[in-house]
Amino acid sequence: MSNELYRILFEEKRKWYQTIGKVYCPYLKVDVIFNSKGFHHIKYDGHGNRRSIDNQITRLNLLPLAILLIRQAVGIHEYRISNDKKTQLISLQQKINGINLRVILQKKLNGHTIYFSVMKPK
Repeated sequence: MSNELYRILFEEKRKWYQTIGKVYCPYLKVDVIFNSKGFHHIKYDGHGNRRSIDNQITRLNLLPLAILLIRQAVGIHEYRISNDKKTQLISLQQKINGINLRVILQKKLNGHTIYFSVMKPK
């Protein structure tokens, strides 16, 4: 994909992402907030390193399925608490539209639950 087509796709998805706001997860009984942190994670990994263009495009294209997974979740795949004990990481994983998918949510203790990441599990 050319740089120009990538930029167009990225901007279109960014504008769409900004309209999401929040998605209710019946399984967790919470609204999952889609904020700038989740979109930033599409472009950069947890260490601040830029992801490859191919990786970014894959994640951008998985975003609509991430919403479906949140709405249709039937269980928690993995649950962790960060080393500083201030953040819960909740992994939801299941097949959506025939694609194995994992969505990572973050919850600050006594705070909101936010969308953090989407990926195809290895």
